[in-house]
Amino acid sequence: MTMPNSRYLPYRIIETVKEKSLLEHRMLIGVQINHRDTQGRNALYWAIKHHNIHNVKLLTEHGISLKVAPDQHAIFHAIEEDHYETIVLLIQSGLSPNITDMKGRTALMHAIEKEQFKTVCFLVRHGADLFMMDENYDMAEDYVNRCACKMIKDYMKHVYLLNQEAEGESISSPCDICKDPACQI
Repeated sequence: MTMPNSRYLPYRIIETVKEKSLLEHRMLIGVQINHRDTQGRNALYWAIKHHNIHNVKLLTEHGISLKVAPDQHAIFHAIEEDHYETIVLLIQSGLSPNITDMKGRTALMHAIEKEQFKTVCFLVRHGADLFMMDENYDMAEDYVNRCACKMIKDYMKHVYLLNQEAEGESISSPCDICKDPACQI
């Protein structure tokens, strides 16, 4: 007996997302949505790649694996694809902003490296640890020093100054962003 060509089969979910079509809630009920293509990528990988927040939301609501490809987590893929909405969705859904990749790099380090100002600001505001180290013992500050984006450099300088102030250390000069040593982010 051959199986009917149903659009609700797991491989069709990936094909639907790859074709940039919108998924429907009913398509995902009772379907193994963690099916992967020949390269090991799931439907969430393609939804992020095509910047389709509708499909990202549906797939995450239905519990798709956040490991979107071999050795790649959804948040790092979203940073790679500059898909800010997915990053916000994942963090607001409870994902730690301090998640690390296989080399110990945090989402913040990736965002700084990719020079994504909005993402850097969002991650810092949602608790990204500035002092975590990757496997080379680099912290976010080291990534900032290698970054060419002046906005990120200025913002992170501002954040570090506010952290020093919060720890009770005196600040000898105001930050470059607002020129007010008493400001709040």
